[in-house]
Amino acid sequence: MSTSEWFGPSPPPELISHEPPPKLLSQGAEARVWLVDISSIRNDDATDAPPIKANVSVGSGINAPKLYSLSQLSSVSKDTDNNKMIFICKERFSKKYRHPQLDVSLTKSRTKAEARCLIRCKKADVPCPTVFGIGQWSASDGKVGERNSGTTNPAAASSSCLFLEHINGCTIRHYFEERSNPATEKSELTGEPHAKRARCEEDPSDSANSDTNQAQVQDRITTKIDSHTLVVAHTLGTLVAKMHAAGIIHGDLTTSNIMLRNPSWTSAEDNDNNSSWEPQLVLIDFGLATSTAPVQVNNNNNNKQNKQQHNAEDKAVDLYVLERAFLSTHPESEMLVEQVWKGYQSHYQGMDDESEMKTEDVGDTNSIGAYSCVANSVMNRLEQVRLRGRKREYFG
Repeated sequence: MSTSEWFGPSPPPELISHEPPPKLLSQGAEARVWLVDISSIRNDDATDAPPIKANVSVGSGINAPKLYSLSQLSSVSKDTDNNKMIFICKERFSKKYRHPQLDVSLTKSRTKAEARCLIRCKKADVPCPTVFGIGQWSASDGKVGERNSGTTNPAAASSSCLFLEHINGCTIRHYFEERSNPATEKSELTGEPHAKRARCEEDPSDSANSDTNQAQVQDRITTKIDSHTLVVAHTLGTLVAKMHAAGIIHGDLTTSNIMLRNPSWTSAEDNDNNSSWEPQLVLIDFGLATSTAPVQVNNNNNNKQNKQQHNAEDKAVDLYVLERAFLSTHPESEMLVEQVWKGYQSHYQGMDDESEMKTEDVGDTNSIGAYSCVANSVMNRLEQVRLRGRKREYFG
């Protein structure tokens, strides 16, 4: 497919002539997310491509595979559900309003920062998409000029792409909304938020009763609180605590950036799996993530204590964003938020229990309960963040 045949933004240069064409899933101010199916690339064709031996340094002594061709991905992963090789390509595209050198530097550095955070999460056993490689292509590579028959699309002039694992499932935002609407069957799911559908179902001609209709819509849209939604919220809290303990601040914790691999939709499924169902959550979209030092409690140095206090500020802002996402997107979800906080604190309590078992034999009791103190400091700081909003504290 030639560039002229595309409607909307063009894919990255390496994907322009790929068949089947990549599907644009979403686009933001910083990046586009493409769904790439490489099932058409045979394993025999992959032998013509150089093996993935080169690495890209993403900082902190962490390397990510460097990709020269999509053929190198053909033997990396396989989607077992539909027997297709499917990947997510997160493309950071060129910004024409920036100086070219600054644009290239920012694009590359932000892609590497996201890869670094994802790889660190993986090493800490935090569920997140696997990083399969980084590809950096420009329209001046020659190959792209041949594909476009001598014409270069300015929108695809250069890009920095992060190839990630494709997560099957749904966002927990979609899960909570559909659980709150029992009439919706799994086969009828459209991916459109329930609140938006409810507003669209109003009669626009009935303007005289618009306020009344809006109130009725809000009455219909309430978040269902049951054993499954509560366990999802609690699991989410432990997952966020695990990420924070590993020294990663997500930066955009919303219910749209958390995937659920194994959603349970109907009441029949509830009855069958009520006692054994465990939600498999995955954190996605680390584009605004930052990395800090992992939680350490056995160092009494004042500088280390000050750094931990600073980390508590960043973590509290992370939790505040998540809390606002719950309360603004899911009406009457206060009980779910409480479960998130319980899960968050329970993870640090579990770290205390492990620390206690390790220090019992040597008689060191200084670190017992220290992880819970870290959690308490984050929750206390969260109270301060609520008073001032999302703004960070830079002084004091």
